[in-house]
Amino acid sequence: MNTSKYFFQTLIVVIVSGLSFLAFKTFLPKKLFAESKLDSKNVVVDSLLLEAIAEDEDATVEDSMAKTVIDYKVVNGIQFPPETFEEYTGNQYLATFFEKLFQLETKKEGNVRIAYFGDSMTDGDLIVKDFRTYLQEKFGGQGVGFVNITSESAASRSSITHEFSGNWKTQSYLKVKRPSNPFGVNGHVFYANDTANVAWVKYKANKTRFASELPHPTLFYGRSSNKDGKIKYVIGTDTISKKLTPNALVNTVVLSESNLKSIKVNFKKADSIPIYGFNFDDGKGVHVDNFSNRGNSGLPIGSFDVATMRAFHSKLDYDLIVLQYGANVLNSLLPDGSSLDWLEGSDNLTATLSIDPEQLFLLLQAMLALGLRSEAGRRLQFRVVLDCSAPTTLRLQLNCDGNGLPRHLSRQLAEGKLTDLQWRDADIALLQLLSQKVQAECKVESLDGLGLSLNVNWPLSCESLASENSPFKEALS
Repeated sequence: MNTSKYFFQTLIVVIVSGLSFLAFKTFLPKKLFAESKLDSKNVVVDSLLLEAIAEDEDATVEDSMAKTVIDYKVVNGIQFPPETFEEYTGNQYLATFFEKLFQLETKKEGNVRIAYFGDSMTDGDLIVKDFRTYLQEKFGGQGVGFVNITSESAASRSSITHEFSGNWKTQSYLKVKRPSNPFGVNGHVFYANDTANVAWVKYKANKTRFASELPHPTLFYGRSSNKDGKIKYVIGTDTISKKLTPNALVNTVVLSESNLKSIKVNFKKADSIPIYGFNFDDGKGVHVDNFSNRGNSGLPIGSFDVATMRAFHSKLDYDLIVLQYGANVLNSLLPDGSSLDWLEGSDNLTATLSIDPEQLFLLLQAMLALGLRSEAGRRLQFRVVLDCSAPTTLRLQLNCDGNGLPRHLSRQLAEGKLTDLQWRDADIALLQLLSQKVQAECKVESLDGLGLSLNVNWPLSCESLASENSPFKEALS
């Protein structure tokens, strides 16, 4: 075999290819995809996030602490292995929490309280309700925990029936930087300032497991110079009136030592008294408070008054604080130079679906969050197609250019072991759990240099309907 002949032929091909590339380079476009920002005018975000985006629009920030080693001290004879901030697990600080759960499980002693802060992902007690029910089933406890005076998600909350008058004045840490009085642990403060009409709030237990009653209803309110405020409510055939004494930073008044099915509370002469909300728990087992706010980036937590939070902690005694933020403002946080396109099939506008809009919302958000973890990905494309041929299937597809997912993420998706995931892999856990819940087929294709393709096929039932609006894009907005 004459190998030198093949060598020179290969060399000539390489030289000709290089010269051809240089010759045609001036005629080729600089970028294959146009850089277009997603129109995010319908995305709800808090004011602090908008300011942060405006200030850091042109800034390039590197994580200077990612590789810093955390070397834990020995506590009660336990030495945790060192770890970096990038791979942080927090096991050292969860030891006390798990110890209290262990005492509950083995000796039925003590109680555990969890504050769960979130955005629209947990709105209406989504996720948190299941989380609370699971813990109370295993460790005991009754009640839904802390509930606001008013709430934009009251109508959609399934764990408690919540009604209130329309004359409440509300200040939220999403919109107000300097409130008249410090925000409560729920990020709100409410006022019954209408002197012409009585402000009221009503709570009613439903058939939710471990929340079929309102145990030990307790009102939380703040400090004020108004000493004339009082509340009135009815229990059975008794009309009860209690005076409010707003002397401390955080005050409480117990409305009943027994469990109630429902309660309506009227506030009289209570103007200028900061009202925070009601707590319903039996003081045993595990209790989880859901502090969700639509459009919350998590930044407003920094506006909490430290002294007020300590006063709340002295009364509620939290053992664990969960922060779940980011998914509902991903459109505003797309990396510079990235774009998100939306494509739909024609059948999407001709049918009405038997579908849970919250599940659709969570599924789309989980897919988008996972797509943004694609290496060197810049252009994302959502394709939503309703296939009305039997069986009816909603086909969700997210494509992203770049180099695909890192290998460890692809491995986690393939293994499907939810117990091995860390908090930063919440998108994977949510995608897999939702797929199982709705019996959807989930398939991920990730190849180096070819990008990422994430497909979810969701079996549904549908009926014909003439419509001009798509329910799918609204779910992501």
